[in-house]
Amino acid sequence: LFLETVGFLLISFILFAGFSLFYAEQGVFGARKFIYLASVAPIYFVVRQILGASSGARRAFFVLQVRVGVVVAVLGSLQFLLQFIVSKELVARGMALLSPFLYGDNFGALVVQSASWFVRLGGRDYFRAISVFPDPHTFALYLGFVIPPLFAFLLSKKEKSKTYWLGFMGSLLALLFTFSRGGYLSLLCFLAWFAVFGFYFLQRSQRLIFISVVLGCCAALLLFPFGTRLLQAFDPQERSFTDRAAIMAQGV
Repeated sequence: LFLETVGFLLISFILFAGFSLFYAEQGVFGARKFIYLASVAPIYFVVRQILGASSGARRAFFVLQVRVGVVVAVLGSLQFLLQFIVSKELVARGMALLSPFLYGDNFGALVVQSASWFVRLGGRDYFRAISVFPDPHTFALYLGFVIPPLFAFLLSKKEKSKTYWLGFMGSLLALLFTFSRGGYLSLLCFLAWFAVFGFYFLQRSQRLIFISVVLGCCAALLLFPFGTRLLQAFDPQERSFTDRAAIMAQGV
């Protein structure tokens, strides 16, 4: 029933997005966004078929998702740390050279011109982790799909906890290195949701793991420069805050 409801809401959202094109001020850009959403949406129905299959198929799917996600997260972390060994300009130049192979010629040219690769905190510029994605926000969104199943494996007694602990910590580090405020807030919302709806059903050892994860995440997000970046999400003087507020006000 849950999957059927999600499918209905997804189709409704796609139809609503298509209908909104009739009122778009910039129809070309709106059509590009709609094509992107419409091309990604069928993935849900593929995943739905997998989730409806046997338990072995479901486990294989999640294990594959987690393993690929950990590899991508490690690449993003190494990419971020590399700027302290060479320079952020050299890292950016290397990603610019790889962009045509990763994203195509036309889109790669647009990606290189994006200013979201860098963030300025405490008077210093940092190259944000993007891994193989075009920007840190998309990378953070992807990690948001990887971290919850990794967390589930941590709580499972059937899995090798050390391996998944390393993967979980690596994915959290990669998320921190994106400096994505939306990614940070999504992580906190996931932990809060699980605390409300899942904590009661955990055994004592699992509760200790959950509490350790929460304390570790909160401690990491309080450190500079990650805490500074998170607080900017609530700063009314921040340009991105005012721009989003204006867009939401216009939408309402």
